[in-house]
Amino acid sequence: MARPQNRKRQRDNEPSQADIDPPAKKAKTRSEIKREAWESWEYPPEFYDRLSKISLNRRALKELDRRTRARRLHPSPSVSPSAGILSCTTRPRDLARFARHGGPDLRNLRGYPHPLTDHPRPVTMNASRSSRSRRTKSTNPTLTLLTTATAKTKKSSAYNRDFDLHLTEHAIHSTWKSQKPDLEETRAVFAVPRPSLSPSRFSDGAFEAFQERNYQAKDENDVLANVIPTILGPSQANRFCARNTMFNNLNPLTDGTITAAQPDMYWGAYPEQLARSARNELSGHIVPSTTEGKPMAPNVFFEVKGPHGSAAVAIQQVRYNGAVGARGMHSLQNYHVEEPQYDSKPRTFSFTYHDGTLKKYSHHMTAPMTEGGQPEYHMSQLRSFSMTDMRSTFIEGATDLRNTLDLAETYRGTFIENANAKASQTRTVAGRYRSTTGLQPTEDSADELAPTPPYFVTQAQHEEESPDELAPSPLGYLYKGDDSQDPSGIDPSTSITTSFSPYQSRSKRQRSPRSQVAEGHASKARSRSTRGAEPSGSTQGSAS
Repeated sequence: MARPQNRKRQRDNEPSQADIDPPAKKAKTRSEIKREAWESWEYPPEFYDRLSKISLNRRALKELDRRTRARRLHPSPSVSPSAGILSCTTRPRDLARFARHGGPDLRNLRGYPHPLTDHPRPVTMNASRSSRSRRTKSTNPTLTLLTTATAKTKKSSAYNRDFDLHLTEHAIHSTWKSQKPDLEETRAVFAVPRPSLSPSRFSDGAFEAFQERNYQAKDENDVLANVIPTILGPSQANRFCARNTMFNNLNPLTDGTITAAQPDMYWGAYPEQLARSARNELSGHIVPSTTEGKPMAPNVFFEVKGPHGSAAVAIQQVRYNGAVGARGMHSLQNYHVEEPQYDSKPRTFSFTYHDGTLKKYSHHMTAPMTEGGQPEYHMSQLRSFSMTDMRSTFIEGATDLRNTLDLAETYRGTFIENANAKASQTRTVAGRYRSTTGLQPTEDSADELAPTPPYFVTQAQHEEESPDELAPSPLGYLYKGDDSQDPSGIDPSTSITTSFSPYQSRSKRQRSPRSQVAEGHASKARSRSTRGAEPSGSTQGSAS
C-alpha cells in the first residue's frame, strides 16, 4: 500500500518563512549612538553669523542651502523680459560693439537661487533599455568606481574647523596659544611610585596581555571595556566616575550655539559632600547633569578613540571639556569671595587615548584681558606616553594617570571643605538674624541643619571600623585601595605632598558640625562623671 503524499510540502514558488520574517536589527553600539547624535547635531544660524571666518565644510554648505531655500519664499519682484525686448531700439551694430567689449555686467546674478523645481522631470524608459543600462553599469568598472565613490560620502562631524574657531573666539585657547601653567608644586606628585605597579603585582606577562587587548580592539567600545581598565587599575572602584554623560545642566560656556559637552569618562565629587546652599548657588557651574547622583564638580576627563577614530577630534573634545571643568573648579574655589583669584595653577586635567598613546593635558583660567570681559581658558599638554611600547613606559603612564586622579580629588575636597565652612558661617548669621527678628526658619535652612547621611560617619566610629586606614601619612591620599604606602619611596619631610591635606574618600567622611557638637557634649559629660567618681575610686584603692 502506497503511503499518502505529504500535502504540507512547500511549493517551489512559495516564499519560505525566512524570506517572510524581516531580518533582526543589529543592536547599535555606544560609539555608534554617540556618533549618530553628533552627526545629527545642527548648529543654529547665529553660530555662523558670529564666526569671523566660515570654513568650507558640509555643515556650512547645508546651512547655505537652507538660507537659499528660505529666500525663495520671498522672491524679488521680477520684470517681464518681453517688455524690455519689445521696447529695445538698439541697432545691431551697437550690439556687436557691446559684445566685443565683454557684454553685460552679470555680477548681480551671482548666487541667484535655482528655479523652484529642484527635482528633474522623471525620465521613462522601457524594460529593454533598463536592463541594458543595468548590464552596462555592472560591466563598466570605471562607472562602478565613480558611483561607489559618490554614494559613500563622508559624514560631517560637529567637531570641525568652525567649532575650533568658535572656541578660539570665546577665549578657549588651544595648546599652542595657551599660557603655561604653574606646575612647580605638582611635578613631583605625578611621579610618586605606585606599589600596585611593582613587578610583583604587574608582571611582564600582564603587560603582554595588555598589548594583545589593545591590538585586538576594533572600536571605541572595545578600548573602553578591555584596555582602559588596566591603565586605571583596581583603585578605579573607589573613585566616583561616570561615562557618556551629557552636560545638559550647566550654563553655556560660550554663547549657547554649540552642543553641551559629553565626555567618555569623567571624575567628580559626590553631591552630598557640598552643602545644599552652596550646591544650589553653583549648580550652573559644578552640577553637570540633570540626573541625580551623577558626579559633581568634575575636574578629570578622559576621551577615548578607536583605531579608526580621529585624534584631532579627541583633542577638541578635551579642550572643551577641560574648560568646563576649569570654570567649575574656579567657581568652587572662589565661593563667596569678593575678588576672584587667578593663580595659573591647574586643578583640572584631561587625558586622551588613541592607538596606544596616552596624552595628558592641564587646564587653568586667567583673568579677563579687559575690564568686564570674560576670563580666558588655557590648555597645555604635559606628557605623552606610548603605553604599548615597553613595560616601563606603561608603568610611567599609568602612574601619572592614577596620581593625577588622586591629586584632583584632593583639590576637590579642599575646595568643598572651604565652601562648606563659608556656607556654615552664612547659616549661622542667618540663624542669629531670625532669632533676633523672631522669624521662623525656612524649609531650606531646616534641610541644611538636618542630620548628615549615614555614610558621613564620625571619626570615632571610623577608627573602630578601620583603624589602620587612618594612620597619619603625608602620602596617604596618593594610595587608594590598590596601593599600600611604601615607606622607602620618598622622604616625607621633603615631599611636596605634605602641603596637601589628605582628603578622605566616600568611606572616610569627615565629621559633620553636628557630630562634633554632640561629641563635645559627650566628652563634657564624661569629664563630670569622672570627677564625681574620683573620691570613691581613691578610697577603694587605699582599702586594697
